[in-house]
Amino acid sequence: MRTENPPSPLERSGERVPASPTGAAVEAWAISTKPCEVAGEWFYQDAFRAVYKRRGAAITAYGQELQDLAAELAIDPSNPHDPNAVAVWVSGQMLGFLPRGTAAEYAPALADLAEEGGHLSVSARAWARADDNDQIYASATVWLPPAHGVQPFNAFPEGPYQVLPAGRAVQVTGEDEHMDVLRPFVSDRERYLVVTLHLVQEARTPRSTPFEAIEVRLGGRRVGTLTKAMSGQLRDLVAHVDGLSRLPACCAVLRGSPLRAELTLHVARSADVTSRWLDSIATA
Repeated sequence: MRTENPPSPLERSGERVPASPTGAAVEAWAISTKPCEVAGEWFYQDAFRAVYKRRGAAITAYGQELQDLAAELAIDPSNPHDPNAVAVWVSGQMLGFLPRGTAAEYAPALADLAEEGGHLSVSARAWARADDNDQIYASATVWLPPAHGVQPFNAFPEGPYQVLPAGRAVQVTGEDEHMDVLRPFVSDRERYLVVTLHLVQEARTPRSTPFEAIEVRLGGRRVGTLTKAMSGQLRDLVAHVDGLSRLPACCAVLRGSPLRAELTLHVARSADVTSRWLDSIATA
C-alpha cells in the first residue's frame, strides 16, 4: 500500500487526530475531473470499516467498492511532518491525506476557503477487502478541480443570485467584440469566472427578425451571447430563476490571449435540471 505523506506516530496511536472540517461544505467552482489516490489509508482501517458500516456494505474477501461518496478536505497546518497536509474525511471518518505534492498544490486555495468559513467537498470512491484474519486492505480516490478553480477568480454578483447546476460545455459567441471587458481577466492559464445569464431580444442583422437569446455578462457587462439553438435549450431554466428575482449565475472558463479569447460555460440545459434542484431553490 502507499505510505506517501503518512500520519505521524501520534496520529497512528490515536493521541493526535487532525481537526475535522469546519464551516460550510463548498463544492468546487470548476468541474472536478482530476482523480487523486488518497495516501496513508493503511493506518485508518477502522475508519474504512465505519464508512462501510454506515453505508450498509460488507467488506468481503473479493473486495467491495463504494461509489458516489462525498469527501471533505480539511487543511492540517499543525501537522508536524507537513505544514501543507490536507486530510480527507468521509462520513465523519478520516481516511488519509492527499499525497504530499498534491497537498502543497492545493493547500493555499483550501486555506483561503477556510478563512472564508468553508471547506471543499468533492466526489470520492472507496474500495476495501478483508483477508482471513480480518485485515483490511483499502484505498480511496477523490476527484479534484484545478487548484486555481477551487473558487472563482472574480466576485459573485452583489444582488441576489442563484448558481445554476453544472453541465456540458456551452460555447459563447461574439467574445471578440468584447475584448475590452475580457482582456483584464485573460491569463497564461485558463480562468474560472462567475458570469450571469440574461434573456434579451437579439437580431443578427438590422433587417432580421429578433429572437429571444441568452446574453452572457461578466461583472454586469456583456461579453457575448449563446446561439439561437443553445439559447432555446437554456431559456426555461434562466427564465425560472429570473422569475424568482435572482440573477442566474454559472461557471465560465476563459482561455486565450489579450488579442483574442474564448469563453465557455459549464451549465446544465433546462431538460437536465432535476425536480429536487428546482424544489431546493424555490424554498431557499
